[in-house]
Amino acid sequence: MGMNLIEQPGNLETFICGHLLRAERPIGYVFHDFDGSVQMLCGYDDCVLDGSNIAIVGLGHMMDRDESLRELTNLPIGHEAWRSPEDHWVISPMQKEE
Repeated sequence: MGMNLIEQPGNLETFICGHLLRAERPIGYVFHDFDGSVQMLCGYDDCVLDGSNIAIVGLGHMMDRDESLRELTNLPIGHEAWRSPEDHWVISPMQKEE
């Protein structure tokens, strides 16, 4: 099942790391989890999602911030996308945790 980011409501809750919230780093990792949730991280090795480093924002806010997210028009459930700054997104299936 695909998720067209452009057609999703702008208020779709999106979990992001604090680095993105504070605009300290670019978006480097996006995943459409198996439960349908959307998460975006900076993708740096020191980025850990825990109670002190997570925020919920509307998807529209992130789309406005980074036009390259439009490359992820159809990101299926259970897939992830990553990139290094200024690169194109690479999409692949996620490994389902047992």
